[in-house]
Amino acid sequence: HLEASKFDEWEATYQKMLEYSPASPGYYYQMANVFSGLLKYDRAAAMMDKALAFCPSCGSYWSKLGEVQRSDKKNTQAIESYQKALQYIPTDYDSRDILRELNGKKAIFTILGEGNIDSLVKAAPTADKMPEATAAIILDKSTRVVYPQGASETSQELLVRLFNDKGIDRFKEYYLSYNSYSQSLIIEKAVTIKSDGSEIRGDISKNHIVFKSLEKNDFIYIKWHIRNYNSGKLAEHFWDEFYFNGYYPNKNAEFSLLIPKGMDFHYQAQNLNIEPKVTTTPDGQLFEWKMQNQEPIVYEADMPDIEEVGKLIRISSIPDWNYLVNWYAEIAQTKAQSTYEIKEKVDELIPNPSALTKEQKIKTIYDYITENIRYSSVSFRQSGLIPQKARDVLVNKIGDCKDVATLGIAMLREVGIPANYVLVNSGDEEQRNNIPPSIEFNHCIVAVDNGSNPPTFLDLTANNHPVGSIPTMDRDAFSLVIKIGNSAPITLPRVQAAAPNMFAKTTLTLDESNNAVIDNSTEYTGVLTANLRARFRTKTQNEREKSMQSELSSEFPSVKLTKFEVSNLEDLTSSVTYKYTCGIPNYMTDAGDFKLVKIPWRDDLRADDALSYERRSYAMKYRSGVDTSFEEMNIKLPTDYEPLEVPKPKKIKSPIAEYSVEYSYSDGTLNAKRTFIYKKSLVQTDQYDDFKKFYNAVVKEDAKQILLKKQ
Repeated sequence: HLEASKFDEWEATYQKMLEYSPASPGYYYQMANVFSGLLKYDRAAAMMDKALAFCPSCGSYWSKLGEVQRSDKKNTQAIESYQKALQYIPTDYDSRDILRELNGKKAIFTILGEGNIDSLVKAAPTADKMPEATAAIILDKSTRVVYPQGASETSQELLVRLFNDKGIDRFKEYYLSYNSYSQSLIIEKAVTIKSDGSEIRGDISKNHIVFKSLEKNDFIYIKWHIRNYNSGKLAEHFWDEFYFNGYYPNKNAEFSLLIPKGMDFHYQAQNLNIEPKVTTTPDGQLFEWKMQNQEPIVYEADMPDIEEVGKLIRISSIPDWNYLVNWYAEIAQTKAQSTYEIKEKVDELIPNPSALTKEQKIKTIYDYITENIRYSSVSFRQSGLIPQKARDVLVNKIGDCKDVATLGIAMLREVGIPANYVLVNSGDEEQRNNIPPSIEFNHCIVAVDNGSNPPTFLDLTANNHPVGSIPTMDRDAFSLVIKIGNSAPITLPRVQAAAPNMFAKTTLTLDESNNAVIDNSTEYTGVLTANLRARFRTKTQNEREKSMQSELSSEFPSVKLTKFEVSNLEDLTSSVTYKYTCGIPNYMTDAGDFKLVKIPWRDDLRADDALSYERRSYAMKYRSGVDTSFEEMNIKLPTDYEPLEVPKPKKIKSPIAEYSVEYSYSDGTLNAKRTFIYKKSLVQTDQYDDFKKFYNAVVKEDAKQILLKKQ
């Protein structure tokens, strides 16, 4: 608030102070702001010259000098200063925009073209023209500009017409996807466009948009801008993907990429045959991919994700996967260095290392981390890519996947066991072949070097899992082991240690009044033990019994649980066994002089919506948590009753699974044994009919009822 008339007096006093306390570059930067505000541009430039004398490689100082020179109409000098700024900070996008203006060029995205929204709105189909659709994508446009130093930014537009209430409910709120760790989001426009062309601004909070006053045949329109701020070795590279279709009709899908002449990149087209239109422009080479009138993907139960069935292109300038391995090793491995606290904890856990085998040491460290370090992923505490220091994770007892992986690597190395990071794309299995290198991973685990191939994989976020088990979300996941020399991604194994199997033995005792008593003992192994631990471990015996009673009641109305116990909940062993006894009134059904009894299999198959289609357009993912289930059933029949007929054994096979059941009868007891073996998850469309027949045959066999007759 200094008055201009008193500035010289103030400055003289301040300069006198500097004789006793030298100025910092920040002082000169602030003084430049003051002089600029007073339109004293020569003195402002002199201040920035002094700041740059302290730090000639500070891009922000060069940018400030350019701003002063531009205000002083010294455009030639300003251009040189802005160019210097970009030399040191390639991601100074504001300086890039100003530099284009100073060079007499239009904004880059204006040159590359924007959607003619008015024309598209007028030509858009109405609800009566597309009666099967709830909404239609009228325009999905993405334009990415890559600069010589590797910095890049994207302009995107989305125009959607909503046909009914379902479409309105889907798009009334919209979240724009971006990485808050390495990107900035600028929403330029977000409006509801009414049928008469009038617009209503949406409410915006960060990346969340709420569209108001939506009615049938209205549009939503969003235009936004994403700027990338990658650092280190990745700062000079870019990667992206674009979908030309989705779950709504898409009238116009456009993806453009502008890169400097001579810059290399590679791309992969998935589920489509498309080549880009390539044009040489004054700003570089422009690659354009365009498709129109794409039919929607019609959802089928248990179909693969859109990443597998969608029409898309993936692009990347990263030369190969080995480049990514070296990059992540460089930024992360220093975080896994040992400290006094880590040494102390390892000594406490393993006081006599020579007395333990390698496997015992691994289990001890794995159990400690999964049991004591709480999972937490909070943006203000953590980076999206760089883990915390192992010491900090240990002391604070909290961290996300890459943080606990770092602690695990440090502790394992402390006992002489080499280990490495593994970047994972967790979730559903994805058929990813020959995709360009990128860092589109969402999880991190550890690969323990056991002297063989493959290594032993440990997911240190897998609370309640036994060591060596592969959690469901990691099975078959696309992954990259961060080990120097590694040059290719892998698929994680489905099974590593104990397979997820179930072994059940049941005695069913029946009486003449149709009542039944079930005595069951079931052992679960591998990852299946985690579900039981999560369900029962922290509960009291009374709470456990209530939970089991509730489960049985969903199957047998009026059931009464009389005994229940679970073993191996506390120790992270590879198996958990529970036993229960329950009584079920009216279990059997009278049929004249006969009685009907259903075999109470624990793992019987039920009708599946995914198998209700006459034919499928997409493969089916048959998800089974159990690899092998074996059940032995002993049914003690009521006095003076016997089976009218002992069912014949049956074996049913398919490439996806195998099933067998066999029966025998002796001394009033009907014995049955059932085995189901799960072999693979993906049912291709040409396998669908055979698998459907297999599955329905198993459902029919599992539902079979035994007819009892009086002797």
